Amino acid sequence: MKRDFLSTVLVTCLVMSTAATAVLCYQYLSSTSVLRFMQERANLAGQRRAAIQALTIELNEHARRDASLEQLLEKLNIRMRANTNLPPAKP
Repeated sequence: MKRDFLSTVLVTCLVMSTAATAVLCYQYLSSTSVLRFMQERANLAGQRRAAIQALTIELNEHARRDASLEQLLEKLNIRMRANTNLPPAKP
């Protein structure tokens, strides 16, 4: 009888640890899937940001040759101003 009780306890512990391992494995796999998805989204956002920055720089360079673009860049608040060491003009 004592041996039967011990084997029942051991089998119960084994089943519970197997179930816990399965749950933890599922959580890990779903977490890594979400992580991969979020990394892809972050990379895509970085690529888009770099493309927009390159376009803004190109527009500002082109605006030096075409004065009509300056008004549009001012309106959109993306005009780059030259950095100088001169103090600001007094009104």
